[in-house]
Amino acid sequence: MSDAAPKKTSGLGPNGDAVQGFIDKLGALPAGDHVVHGMVKAADAPGGLMLAHVGDCDHWVYIAASAIQKITDTGRVTCLGHSHTTADIQLKDPTSDLEMAFAGIANLHRQALAKVHSLPTRALIGDPCPPGFHLGRDQFGNLSCQPGP
Repeated sequence: MSDAAPKKTSGLGPNGDAVQGFIDKLGALPAGDHVVHGMVKAADAPGGLMLAHVGDCDHWVYIAASAIQKITDTGRVTCLGHSHTTADIQLKDPTSDLEMAFAGIANLHRQALAKVHSLPTRALIGDPCPPGFHLGRDQFGNLSCQPGP
C-alpha cells in the first residue's frame, strides 16, 4: 500500500495547462468599459490609428495614440476580398468632464444596441418601433428603430 497522496487533477483534460492559462489571463484583463475590439489600420494623420467594426471597411474612426493605454494585436480578418489587422484597444480612463460625457454617451449607445441585438427573432414579426419610426439598419448594419415612415 502506498502512502503517496492521490494526484490532484484539474478536470480540464489533456490541454488543461493551456486552458487554465487562458482562464488565468481572462481574470487579469482590465474592466471592459474602455476596451474596444476592431479592425485597425494606419491613419493618414500622424499620431494615431484608424478603427472600424470587424467586417465594415466603409466606416473608420481616428483614435489618437495619446488616448490609448494598451493595444494588443489579435490577428487578421478578411473583409471584402482583402484583410485587416485586428486589435484590442484599452483606452485611457476619461479624466475631463468632456471625456466623461463622451464615455457616458458611448456607454448608453452600447447598452441600447445590446437591447436591440437581444430581441428574439419572433419579436420582430410585428413592428416593434414606436409611431413615427421604422425598423431598419444603421450605418454599421445594426438593427434599430429609425425615424421616418
